Amino acid sequence: MPRLIRLPLLPLAALLELVLLALGWGIALASPPLAGRVVALAKRLPSTDWYTGRQ
Repeated sequence: MPRLIRLPLLPLAALLELVLLALGWGIALASPPLAGRVVALAKRLPSTDWYTGRQ
């Protein structure tokens, strides 16, 4: 995917990662195994290098 298309997605990806990690913390109080899966999903998001084209 071209860099110019990926770069605008960076703020959305950062927000999505923060939401998933916060959700993981909230779920951890009720169900630690489920929280582990949510946090693992957040960790699978691409790094900032992918969005800026500096892989």
